[in-house]
Amino acid sequence: MRYLLIIIPSSLILLLTSCVPDANKKCNENQVLENGACVLKEQRVVVEPTPIPTIVPTTIPTITPVPTIQPKLSCGSIPHNGTESRIAYSATSVAYGQSCSSIQQTQTRTCNNGVWSAWSGSYQYLTCSVQAALACGTIASDAFEVRTMYQTAAVNEGQTCVSEIQNRKCTNGQFETWSGTYTQFKCVITRIRYESSTINSGETCKSQTQIMTCENAICGVWIPNTYTNNNCNIVADVSLTTSITQYGITWTFAAPVKYGQFANGDYWVVDPGDGVKIIKINPGHVVHTDGVRHMNGSMLNPKDATQGFDSGTFSYDVKYNHGIGVSQDSPLILKANNALVSTISNENPIDKTSFPKSAAILTCLNYVPAQGSFRPGYSDPDKTIYGTINNLDYSKLGKLTPTKSAPDPILFAQKFQRTWLMHSPSWTSRFIHPSDNIPDNYYYTNTLSIAALLLHCNFTNAQKEKLLINFIQHGIDLYGAIKARGYGWTSAAGVGWGRKWPILFAGIMLDSNEIKKVGQYSGDYLNAVPGYGPGGKNPPGYLRFAEDSLMFYVSQADVDRTSTRPPWSPDDRSGTAFPYTTAMIGMPEWGHRYSDNFYQVDAAWYAVYRTIGSGTQYIVGATLSAYIMGAKDLWNCKAHFDYVDRYVAISKGAPDPFGYIVPSQKAGGAPGGFVGEMFDTYRKNY
Repeated sequence: MRYLLIIIPSSLILLLTSCVPDANKKCNENQVLENGACVLKEQRVVVEPTPIPTIVPTTIPTITPVPTIQPKLSCGSIPHNGTESRIAYSATSVAYGQSCSSIQQTQTRTCNNGVWSAWSGSYQYLTCSVQAALACGTIASDAFEVRTMYQTAAVNEGQTCVSEIQNRKCTNGQFETWSGTYTQFKCVITRIRYESSTINSGETCKSQTQIMTCENAICGVWIPNTYTNNNCNIVADVSLTTSITQYGITWTFAAPVKYGQFANGDYWVVDPGDGVKIIKINPGHVVHTDGVRHMNGSMLNPKDATQGFDSGTFSYDVKYNHGIGVSQDSPLILKANNALVSTISNENPIDKTSFPKSAAILTCLNYVPAQGSFRPGYSDPDKTIYGTINNLDYSKLGKLTPTKSAPDPILFAQKFQRTWLMHSPSWTSRFIHPSDNIPDNYYYTNTLSIAALLLHCNFTNAQKEKLLINFIQHGIDLYGAIKARGYGWTSAAGVGWGRKWPILFAGIMLDSNEIKKVGQYSGDYLNAVPGYGPGGKNPPGYLRFAEDSLMFYVSQADVDRTSTRPPWSPDDRSGTAFPYTTAMIGMPEWGHRYSDNFYQVDAAWYAVYRTIGSGTQYIVGATLSAYIMGAKDLWNCKAHFDYVDRYVAISKGAPDPFGYIVPSQKAGGAPGGFVGEMFDTYRKNY
């Protein structure tokens, strides 16, 4: 600071004197003039020493020591005043079905300087378990006991002991209720066996009632089992003959042969070993006056569309006409297990359709059949006899009160007396139906339905007997054709209908599982095998019937197929065709040629052939007959039964019972007469 005070005045002096000329310039006494400027003279700076302070001794106070406070001790990892909790239980276990949580208590204790306090609460057990569930004898809890129960306690041979597997659950020593509805622990099957298979006239068949007991899904053996013959038949009083005449046709033999008649009146002869030699058939094969047409043909075991009856119609092949050239010198040799079908031709075929006028069947066997035997199917390669009239169980038939239009069953039986020759699978079949044998060679389904329903009316057994025999024989013949060729009938328009029910009916009445199996391989079997289905992709062994293969439930695939032309190619002859829509999916439907060519279907109610008289209109009698006999499942075509209900309702002007609506839907083509009356009266009962 001192220096600063010196510098500041000096600076002022310099400032003031800077304007004085050098010659006249005077400096202060402590300055000298140098080079025209006043500068300070050199001075000796004396630095005075800084005084040393005097240190006065300080008295140090006495400090009293503070006592050390020790930290509180922890209890392991829990600090002082910390708490610990646990779950305790009032018991070590609880009963099955209860929970240990119902007897638990949360307890705590506090850490106090390393020492735990007592636990709170009063429960003393630290573990708890749920007791094991009690068993039901040898069945553990939550396990099931299983048993087999039966629907009925007793059935006859040929029927099935229907069973179901039932179970009940064991829960903590108590069984729940058994599942299922069947109540019989055992099912006893009863059969009759005979000491001998044949007896002479005047003798008595010795029979034995045998039973087999089924229990817990295991059937035992027949008790007793000393008689082994299924049937006991009275051997016919065999006669010899050199000729047989039936329905205007006479067969003449080279030598006397054993002969007799089947239950329906058709004849059999016994092969003596080298065949029955037929030397004349009258009327025999002739050529029409036109010089072209072969008439009055005879065939062995006809089974398909190829025919040798009359060259005036379709599929004639001369080599199948075994009646040509038959004479004493060139006999027709009829060997065992063969059937000869001979015909008389119409000179002028009725409506150019029925070329044969009459037909008769002569069957050759290598044994004498039992009295009352049904004739083997004329197409059947094995010529199997499926039973006799003595084995028929009339209790399988219904006992409904006939409606007002019911015909006399005795008179109606005549319509089935002669063969209809319905073996051909082709639509050309109607051209060989003999006009004297079949009531109508095309619209015959009404006749079939009437017969089927008459048999379920409450007429006496004697009144129904002849119709029953003839209807069963009709079914046997149809089954023989399937057996011979391995497939069914065409499914087009109104042809091919009416074959299925007579076959199934015969199987039911004859207790033949072989014949009844037709149902298993038809109907819904079309869609049962992966990779197969409608449109010509029939599964192996499929048997086609028009009353099945034209019925289906509309699917999305059908909607798609009918959305674009082509490939959709419906038959427009009845009017504009309509495609299926998504609103129709699930609808039970009929479709022309559906199983073979589903691109021809048409949703319109007036679709060609839908209401034809040989189709659904009169097949409904067979459908109702199946309901009456509990054979809907055996028929195996759910769409058939649903569509029949839909068809009948709409054809009578009622709403579709399934709630669908299709273009042009209107009344018309309803089943009438006896069939319509019976359907209206009794369908609601099944």
